[in-house]
Amino acid sequence: MLDKLKITAPESIDISDILHKLKSKLDRPYRVIDSHYNECWVFRKDSDHCITVKSEPRLSHISGLCLEVNPSRFSSFNKLIELIDIIHPPEGFTIKRIDHAIDINKSILDLHSMIKISRKMKRSDFEFKDELTGFDIGRGNEVYAIYNKNFERVSKRKYKKISNKMDCCSRIEVRHTKNKITFNSLLSLPRYLNENPFKNIETYELLDPTEISPKHIRKRILLEQLINDSGLQSTYKNLNNNSNFNKTYMKYFKSNDLKNEIHQIYLASLSKFFKEI
Repeated sequence: MLDKLKITAPESIDISDILHKLKSKLDRPYRVIDSHYNECWVFRKDSDHCITVKSEPRLSHISGLCLEVNPSRFSSFNKLIELIDIIHPPEGFTIKRIDHAIDINKSILDLHSMIKISRKMKRSDFEFKDELTGFDIGRGNEVYAIYNKNFERVSKRKYKKISNKMDCCSRIEVRHTKNKITFNSLLSLPRYLNENPFKNIETYELLDPTEISPKHIRKRILLEQLINDSGLQSTYKNLNNNSNFNKTYMKYFKSNDLKNEIHQIYLASLSKFFKEI
C-alpha cells in the first residue's frame, strides 16, 4: 500500500475557496500551526486523517502549495485524484515523500531476527516495558521502519491487557525522499505496479542444527544468541566490522520466502488501489 504521500506545486491557492469546495466531501477541517506555511488545514473523513493542505509559504524558496495525504484511506487511485483535483490540477504536483508499506501476519521478534539490509545501519530499537515494539534501519532519504501495528492501534494503557488476545500484525514500511523517489510525478504513481520498493530487504533464518556439522554447532548457538539479543541487522553489522560476514557466517543461514511474501502483499494492495485505471 501507499501509506503517506507528500506532494507540492509551485502556486499558492486561496484557502478559503478550498475550504468551501471540500466542505461537502469531508468532515469539518481544523487549522494547525506549521513552521513553513501560514495556512495549514487538516481534513478528516469518518474521524480518520484524510488530507492536510498547506499554502502561503513563510519563505520564498518553499513551494506555494503542499499536500500531505494517506492514499490507503481512499478506495482507489481515481478517488484520490478526484479529491486532489478539487484543490489543484493533479498534473501540477511533484512527489516529495512517499511511504510504501505492507502489513504482515508475523511478530516483530520474527522480523527482527530475519531481516537484513546491506549497507544500512540500524538506527534504533523501540521498546515498551521490555517488549520490542519496532526498529528502524537506515537514515536520510531511505528509511525502513518495522513495527508492531497492534501497539500503534491502541493506547499504551490498553496494550498490555489485550495484546495476548490480538493476532500478530506487523508493518514494514520504507520511506523515500529526494533521489530515492523512483517516479516524481503524482500521475506516475501507477508505475509502481512494476516496481518493488522492498527489493533491498534480505530475509534469512539460521539453519537447523541437524543441517550443520557438529563441529560448527557452537558457532551457530553463538549466532542465535546474538540475533535474539540484537536482531539480524545489528549482528550482521557488528560481525562484518571484524570479518567478512558473508564469507565467515553466511554458511549458517538460508534464505526464506519472506522477501517474496512482502512483495506479493505490496503488489496485491497496489493492484486493488489502481484497479479502475
